[in-house]
Amino acid sequence: MIKEPPRNHTSIYISPHLKSRWDDFQKFVTAKGFSSFNGYANHAIVDDFNRNYATVMKNPKKKEGVPRLDMYEMPPMVVKDKLNAYSDGELYDLVKMISDFRNLIIREARKRDIKL
Repeated sequence: MIKEPPRNHTSIYISPHLKSRWDDFQKFVTAKGFSSFNGYANHAIVDDFNRNYATVMKNPKKKEGVPRLDMYEMPPMVVKDKLNAYSDGELYDLVKMISDFRNLIIREARKRDIKL
């Protein structure tokens, strides 16, 4: 796979699950009638837009998408259920956000000479 996208191109996050099964996925793309991943991805995005545009635009509340987590109020079972609605990319973003927040708290604790 290409490690860096060509200039003026966008890149997408490909989950480790898809990377580990890339050959099978390429067979699927070919079976669907596409010669490349880009052709299939463009078709999938345009198809999703055409099918769901009216639903999303007529119901702005539906744009919220993923349910937000509240670590103070939700029991662990509810959090696990809500995490099932997250995609791999959203989970990755959540982990990065929590890691950054944790590092911020650790720096503040060190400034106050709190032993961790």
